[in-house]
Order: sequence, then structure tokens, then C-alpha cells
Amino acid sequence: MPVWSPASGLTLSSSEQAILNAISNSDEIPARVRVRAKIILKAGEGIPNNRIANDLLMKRPRVLHWRRRYVAQGIRGLWDADRTPPRERIPEAVEQAVLFDCFYHSRLHPRIGCEDDLRLCWNVHNLASRHGISPASVSRIWKKHGIQMGGPCGIKMDKLKISPDPLFPVTICRIGGLLYDLFWPIVAFCSTPRPFSELALSPLTAPKRDRLVEGLADQFHSFQAWRHKAILRTLLTDELADLPRADLPRDVLNQFVAAISAKHEESEIHILFPSHLWNPYDYPAIGRWLAAHPRLHLHYAPVAVPNGQLWNEFAGHWLKAIAKWPMQASLVADIEQVMRILETYSTDRSDQLVLC
Repeated sequence: MPVWSPASGLTLSSSEQAILNAISNSDEIPARVRVRAKIILKAGEGIPNNRIANDLLMKRPRVLHWRRRYVAQGIRGLWDADRTPPRERIPEAVEQAVLFDCFYHSRLHPRIGCEDDLRLCWNVHNLASRHGISPASVSRIWKKHGIQMGGPCGIKMDKLKISPDPLFPVTICRIGGLLYDLFWPIVAFCSTPRPFSELALSPLTAPKRDRLVEGLADQFHSFQAWRHKAILRTLLTDELADLPRADLPRDVLNQFVAAISAKHEESEIHILFPSHLWNPYDYPAIGRWLAAHPRLHLHYAPVAVPNGQLWNEFAGHWLKAIAKWPMQASLVADIEQVMRILETYSTDRSDQLVLC
């Protein structure tokens, strides 16, 4: 049996080890990335490079390559860089326009000229024709964002990526706030750019993380049912004059966002809305407002024909995507606190529920 000299040490923090273990054990991550994570984990244990190569059935130069790549770029460096040829790259504005149509405009939206093609769903061909790009370019955009169409029901929520960054869910550190009223439920998550080595991760195992977020998602579903009953009751009692405006009053949104921003000064704020209303494409003033607040990011539930995705399904999808990864201890504490408050909140009350 060969005797290999020890390799130079590769120091890994406990949080980095947890994230690398999650990568190496995930069936949803490309096999080549899982192998690279195993290289780094073995290197962190001080195993010689030759033995790592032997164990993983590869050559020693490949082990050295990914060790150097990890030192230079960190965990994100385990993923391959975008190699789209320059001639096939499309402007960011065009990509965002394609995404906007996929997410927030049904195929029969009256603002879109579809007289020649009345199919309900978008596909790579009609999107390519609409935006003047190739079907291959649309396919790359769909792959980047995890977009798969599910017939007349729109985008498959379970396949949708909440961010092109594969490690974005690990950066979610808090629930910034929850605003719940009859027509406008909103939840805000905070993310942080801190190095992964500095994260304080919860010791919860994957099954416990799943049960935790399922509990909060179930409460969101209960609130959604309450909202539907309350809206129906209001309509049947002819109280139309008392219905709130279709759009959220700007002062309410401003107060909510200002409170979150002041409390979490070093975080990016991600706000989940129930629909595509108030989007920056249909309302340029919102786009200008967002440009003046670069820490704020609005995310709208994708629209499905005919009524759109429910907000609670969208929020639940975010929670489940986050729970697939080791979760920060501060986020776990926030989820548990929000669940305790929702469990005691009476849906007979007519005032807004605001948590910041």
C-alpha cells in the first residue's frame, strides 16, 4: 500500500463544513459539484492529495485545482462559471423582461399582442419571438432560474429557484417582518453577505428543519383560508364600499419597509408580495423608488391562469428552499417566534397584523 506524505492543511470552520456536507449529500446539486465538495471536506481532514484522488477516482492535479479554486473563491467557486459565448449573451434588461413575462403576465394578458397565438402558456418559441432573441437564449434563462411551465397552471413552483445564486438560501439570516391584512399579506426576509465561516448555524437536522418550516407554511395556509372567507363574507354582505383599495397604500408600505430597514441596517431586505401588482414594469414610479433603495428587493408570486399563485404558496416555497440548507440560528429563532404569535392571533380581528 503506498505511503503518501501529508498535504498542507486546509482550515474549515464548522459552518463551512456543514454547508459542504449539505452540498455533497444533495441529490439536487450536479454530481460534479458534489465531488468537489468532497475534495474540500477530505482536504479539511488533512487527508493527502494522492489519497483523495485515489478515493474519488481522479488524478491528483484535479484535486490540487479544486483546492486552489476553493482558497481563491470559497464555496461558490465549486460551481462552474458562466461560459456563454459573448455573441450569445443577451442584455440584462432583456433577460428581466423575459422573466417578467414568465412570472407575472399570463399568455392572454391584454397588454400583450397575442392575437396570432392564443395558447395560455409561454414557451421558448413565443417568448423568443416576442423579445427578439433565440429559443436557445430563452432556454438558458429558464435553466438559470429553474423555470418549468406546468400547462395552464403556469410555472412549477417546486422547481423555481428563489435566486440564481446556489447558496442564497444560506444567506437568509432573519425574518425581517410580516404584514398581514385582508388583501395584502407581505413577508420580508433578511439576507447578509457575511462570509460563510462567520455564520452561526442552527444544529437542527434536515428533518427538523423541514418540520419547522412546514409548521409556519401551514399557518400561512390557515391565514389564506381565513382571508378568502373574510373577503367572501364582505362581498355577500354588500360592504363593497368598505373594501380596501386594490393596491397597498403607499404610506403603509413605506412604514413597514422603513421599520425593517432601520432594524436590520446591514441586511438586504427581500419582500414577498402576493401578486404582480405594484411591479416596477407597470408602475415606473415603483422602479424609481426601488432604485433609490438598493437594499430592498421585491419578489412577486408568479401568476398562473386564471387567478395567479397564492401568496402562501410562494412564501412556503421560499421557506422550503431555505430549509434544504443549514439554517442560521437567528432565522430559526425568528420562525419559532412568528409561529408562537400566529398561533395566538385571532382571525376575527379586522386590524392588520404587523410584526417587525
